[in-house]
This record gives sequence, structure tokens and C-alpha cells, in this order.
Amino acid sequence: MRLRIVDALRKLNPLNRSEDNSLDVESLLQEANHLSTKGEHNKAQSLLSKLAKHGSMEAEFTLATKYSQSYEETFSTLCACAKKGHQEALLWVGHCFATGQGTEKDMNKAKRVYMTLAERGHPEAQFRVGELYDNGWEVEQDSAKAASWFLKAAESGSMFAQSSIARAYETGRGVGKDYDKAELWYRRALENGDELAEGSLIALEARKLLDAKPHSAK
Repeated sequence: MRLRIVDALRKLNPLNRSEDNSLDVESLLQEANHLSTKGEHNKAQSLLSKLAKHGSMEAEFTLATKYSQSYEETFSTLCACAKKGHQEALLWVGHCFATGQGTEKDMNKAKRVYMTLAERGHPEAQFRVGELYDNGWEVEQDSAKAASWFLKAAESGSMFAQSSIARAYETGRGVGKDYDKAELWYRRALENGDELAEGSLIALEARKLLDAKPHSAK
């Protein structure tokens, strides 16, 4: 694998181009990630820059999210990637509009981005739409619609949505109260890395115990 990466790196050098111009972009992206993990950020950034110049949108996206010098530069690059069809870049553009990082805050534009991606089945975008309805941001507050979007996102693997739909089942917000379903989704969230879900499970057990009707003495 290391030899193949070295060979691919040579092809990135215009002085060493052969007739075969194919690049193992995926391996090079993995190598850049490996370098970044080791703390060799200059090497990682150099490799990503070369890949971006050769047309890799993923490299361009990674440069924007990890190595941009300003929020404005990040936003500009993300917009360019989004216009080329990069879904994650478009999601990040939505985040920029929602937070006002790199551009003027505009929740309406953020909503339009999230809605567009959510309708295409993007899990995190579905979770964000759920948040919009849950909080009444740029839409009429609707707990049932919020829960519906949280459930879609949770079923697609969104950790945050799994905790959100669990909380909805625990409290009965937007759905019928169901402690068993709440426990199921908290456990899935915990398995996916949501450390706060462990505390939520303990609180749920306490709620079950305290809400239980006492048995009548015989």
C-alpha cells in the first residue's frame, strides 16, 4: 500500500508525469488523513492542495474545513464545492448560514439548505430540520413534525437524532410517551458515541420507577 501511495504522489508532480495519468485519489486522501492524525499538518495540507488542483472535490472540502485561514475563506470554498455537487459542503454552507460564520447569519437560507438535503435523505440535514420544527426557527413550531424528522434521521444513523427521538418518547413531546422506545433509542445513541445518553438512560430508569403505580397490598 505504501509503495502505491508513493507512486501516486509521483504522478502529482508535473515533472514526473507518465502517460498513465490515473491517480488513486482515495488512497492519497487516506494518506493525507493519516498525516493529519499524526500531526504532520503541513504535509497533509500540501498533499490535499495538490489533489485539489487535480480536481478532487473531497480534497478541496477537507482544505476548507480543516486548513482555511478564516471563516470567510471556508465559506467561499464550501460554496464552490457545493456548486459542484458536494453534499457535505452544502450541509456546511447551511451551518454557516445558521451560525453566521463566514457570512451573514440567515436562518431562512439555512432552512432551505437543510430542507433540500433532508428531502434527499441526508441524516444530519433531517436532524437539523427536526430542530427547526422543534424550536420554531423559520417555521411554525410543530413537535409532531420535529419528532417525525428526528425519527427519520435516527433510523438513518444520526446519533444526535437518536437522542432527540429518545427524549421525545420519554417526555411524549410530539409522539406518544413510550419508555421502551425511549430506552431503545438512548441505547443506540450510546452505542454510536453519545456519552450523554448514559446519563439519560439512568434518568429514564428513575422516571420509570417514580412514575410506576404502587402495587396495592393484598
